[in-house]
Amino acid sequence: MAPIKIFIAGDVVPQDRTIPLFKEKRTETLFGSMLPAINEADLKIVNLEAPVIYGKPTPIKKSGPTLCTSKETVEVLKDAGFNVITLANNHFRDQGEQGVNDTLETICMNGLHYVGGGENINEANRTLHYNVADKRIAIINACEHEFSIAGKNSGGSNPLDIINVYHAIIEARAQSD
Repeated sequence: MAPIKIFIAGDVVPQDRTIPLFKEKRTETLFGSMLPAINEADLKIVNLEAPVIYGKPTPIKKSGPTLCTSKETVEVLKDAGFNVITLANNHFRDQGEQGVNDTLETICMNGLHYVGGGENINEANRTLHYNVADKRIAIINACEHEFSIAGKNSGGSNPLDIINVYHAIIEARAQSD
């Protein structure tokens, strides 16, 4: 049996000169020589560090920058070959509920999977199980408690809680390879 190849990328957020490249869906220009490495992997994971918004930005009040991006960013990530998007980060809730909802909708419309974020805390802290080469891989995604944390009735990121993550790992091991 061949080994499973996993490619994990860090933060993606269009800024300054890359905004038009994402809007124009210039995947080759943005990812260039990385595309072969991404595409030869079986599981390709990337962190989307800015929420998608369809309309005018409606930033939350917080210290530090509030980020956002367009649906084309997710389309470029799909075109680059990514199949899982992580959402547990300090910017996922930067555009409030609308940003959370627009992001989740865009990811789903593009047939991608996500982990570490959701419409509420229960969805945000779920483990993603992904099947690759007859193996079931568990992916857990959490972030520090900042401005993006999901609540009982509000969308956002999965908060890092060592006890909860420990139990999630134990459960994931029992339900995956």
